[in-house]
Amino acid sequence: MKLPALLGALTLGAALTIPAVSQANEIGRGRNFGLGVVAGYPNFGLSLNYFFNENLSLQIDPQLYAWQDVLWVGGRVDLLFYPGRPLVNDRAFDLRWYVGPGLGVGIALGSGAGLALVPEVPIGIGFQFKRVPIDLMLEAVPQFWIYTYDRGGASSLNIWVSGALHARYYF
Repeated sequence: MKLPALLGALTLGAALTIPAVSQANEIGRGRNFGLGVVAGYPNFGLSLNYFFNENLSLQIDPQLYAWQDVLWVGGRVDLLFYPGRPLVNDRAFDLRWYVGPGLGVGIALGSGAGLALVPEVPIGIGFQFKRVPIDLMLEAVPQFWIYTYDRGGASSLNIWVSGALHARYYF
């Protein structure tokens, strides 16, 4: 093999083995779908987030939770708005906040039938990391619970604030 061909092959090999370093946060700009976990009070489950653009996303969280001594299955769907620029734009991360309308649904498992509809407004803040496509978001979620539960004939309305921590990897 001649020297120019050898140098070309070595250069190509080195270029393919060196990882690409992105200077821009790709979440919401090319890496639009995030999959991870959510944990909070009173629920835990999966966390999915799809960015329509860098300032608007749809968050879907299928969840299990224990409430009134009963296991419930359901989830939340939230339309999230990320207004303006990041609060902090660092080389390693963007610190962003969001707010938006949403709806939760729950179905009681086990003895007794129950259904809960939960209009909500999540308000969150968190990190969108730039070197790896991961976000870590903490949110407070004011909720208006409308529910029925056959055990004891309970039917009620409640207002409360729950919280959640999301960790997602973006594809």
